[in-house]
Amino acid sequence: MVRPKVYKIHLTNDELSKLNKAIKNKSTCKTVLKRCQILRDLDEARGCGLTHAQIAHTYAVCPATISNLIRDYVNKGIDSIIRYNISP
Repeated sequence: MVRPKVYKIHLTNDELSKLNKAIKNKSTCKTVLKRCQILRDLDEARGCGLTHAQIAHTYAVCPATISNLIRDYVNKGIDSIIRYNISP
């Protein structure tokens, strides 16, 4: 049985434009690019409607990465996704 989603992602138009700008930028590193694409796919209104496991498989990341990405977005905002930070 699938657990219900704890957090639902609803991107604003401003956040969506920031993600798209980062995706189109040629100098965006692969990590940030994947994060932006995943978050865009997780959007409830405009996303692709895939499960977390399906998105993880599509982008070749582990399911925990999806959970961590959602947690970072909810707690720290869109700028934490667009910037690449390595936390100690």
